[in-house]
Amino acid sequence: MWLYWDDNAYSSWGWGSSFDNVVIEYFLPVENDAGMYAINGPVSDTIIGAFVQVNGTVKNYGTNTYSFESGINIYDPDLIIAFTNTIQVDDLAPSDTLNIDFGSFQLTKEGTYTVEMFTHALNDTNSWNDSLTTTFNSFDCYWESLPFPGIRNQNHAVAYDPVNDLFFITGGDSTGSNNLMDICLEFDPETNTWDTRQPMPIKRAGHRAGYRNGFIHILCGMDESITKITNHAVYDIDGNSWDTAAPTPITVTRPCVVTWKDSLVYLIGGYDEYHDALTDVYFYEATTNSWYTATLLPRRIHAGGAEIKGDSIFIIGGADGVSHYSNILLGEINPADPRDINWSWGVSLPIEWNGDNGISIKDDKAYMIGGDFDDGTNEVWEYDIKNESWDPLPDYPTPFISTGGGDFTERRDAPDSLGVFYCFMGDTARYGYAKPTDECYKLIRIPSSAGIEEEEKTTKNSISLNSTINLTNEIIINCNIVERCDLRIHMHDVLGRQVFSHLEKNIATGLHQLTIKENLENGIYFIRIEAGPIVGNQKVILIR
Repeated sequence: MWLYWDDNAYSSWGWGSSFDNVVIEYFLPVENDAGMYAINGPVSDTIIGAFVQVNGTVKNYGTNTYSFESGINIYDPDLIIAFTNTIQVDDLAPSDTLNIDFGSFQLTKEGTYTVEMFTHALNDTNSWNDSLTTTFNSFDCYWESLPFPGIRNQNHAVAYDPVNDLFFITGGDSTGSNNLMDICLEFDPETNTWDTRQPMPIKRAGHRAGYRNGFIHILCGMDESITKITNHAVYDIDGNSWDTAAPTPITVTRPCVVTWKDSLVYLIGGYDEYHDALTDVYFYEATTNSWYTATLLPRRIHAGGAEIKGDSIFIIGGADGVSHYSNILLGEINPADPRDINWSWGVSLPIEWNGDNGISIKDDKAYMIGGDFDDGTNEVWEYDIKNESWDPLPDYPTPFISTGGGDFTERRDAPDSLGVFYCFMGDTARYGYAKPTDECYKLIRIPSSAGIEEEEKTTKNSISLNSTINLTNEIIINCNIVERCDLRIHMHDVLGRQVFSHLEKNIATGLHQLTIKENLENGIYFIRIEAGPIVGNQKVILIR
């Protein structure tokens, strides 16, 4: 018996009954009926360059033992057949299923692949089950777990120190029930280690943080009595000490904060003590220890993710107290007068609306992760700033992720970084509840395998490898260093796992040769070499 919806009339064959556009049909058994039962793989998103197994399940739906063919076509993102195969199935008994292994193939393009599995049989009297279709994505990036700090946290703030290449996580709520903290944690992305710094003078959550010239400015939020505050705390990174600066002109939680040219700290919008989102915009000048007004927002905002690139402020997500935004909000700062900001609406978000999401900007791409758009999401999207287009990235590893009011994603601009951005803790519950986590991850982008690509900027250093196919277990890297620099080497497998890392600081001029003798299995590897501003990427195949 089959139950299905039909807006018209029920089928002319078989017999059945109909009411309210629902048709229940009772089909007489057929003798010869082979069809697809399931697509087992590939069905999940994976990494470009990886080999994927292709398999599915067929079923004999009929009453006779049956022989037939089962086939598959997989189309790459350009709709070109990337894999095809046909398998003969002999004498499958009635109602039996059979798992078929069609083989494997390598993903060579990034994008969406379409999988079509089908059966073909003579005298098959039913065609409705003869085919199944699904899609999966191939990405050039993947999520990698970081050491957890052992402290569950949401509604906190994150600041990045580009000089010392360190992240700082301040304050937050450890339970989701207003259990505020005064913590100041340091994360070193070079060594993947955590350290504890001098705690903040007060416990707080719902605040934002901005880095400026060796200092972290902690703005607004709420204190332990759940009262919104104007407290402006300043953390001296090198001195590991706290001080206070001029209080903020408004009392809000979850504002947007960006630092322009490592000079002015902008405070944008927020949620005030009257439960209203604001349009206020201010900037702080450290030399005068004073706040100044700037151009108001075109609409109230709080709980938005904010980043800055050059003179452009990007606010992605957020709400006005009633509804969430569906478009990017752009602010162009007038360099001659930083009080003057030209606000305008940009392209729509890839999901209908979002808030409490994290964002990051690296190079010419912006990244949006998670948020509360209806019931919580772990979707990750990449925004091409020049082309104004969105592309999906691999979902965040936890089922739901939102900041809970704190910006937990930040960029890392260290020269040896393969990471796109880092995510520290957050709220992993559905909307309306709170479930802080101590999980932390970074998104890794696999280096290009198109061969050595040199970018001469300020030196004439050169890089070369012995071969793209290595018949021993040694990889020889030759570098001609004309000007002293740091030499960094990272090696990843096709799944993006780092299998080798090397760093030499302030390497002398002349010819240098490094031999990698790791005990590696046969396979494909990607090597990224950085000699000062010169960057090389190459694919290496180990065969022994």
